Amino acid sequence: MNIEKAVLSTKECHTYCGSETIFEELEAIYGHRILRPLRTLPNHSRTWARHVVAATITLAQSEGILNDRPKVEIALEKLRSRRRAIKAQVTSF
Repeated sequence: MNIEKAVLSTKECHTYCGSETIFEELEAIYGHRILRPLRTLPNHSRTWARHVVAATITLAQSEGILNDRPKVEIALEKLRSRRRAIKAQVTSF
């Protein structure tokens, strides 16, 4: 009997989505609405609910959003900017 994990690490999400790039694009576009981490630890590592990741993939496919490259690039830049700001706060302590 093969039981799938219900909770995935970020690295496992990369594999589940097919690549780190695809998962990052999904997070950039849907992170504020749908694709939210299940848990974030103090070291900023995160875990994700498999069913939420799967639903996000389905939504992205139905909307065709990942084919709108200008929109994806804008979303990625915003995500990366937020990450840089968080790292700057952490290192300033």
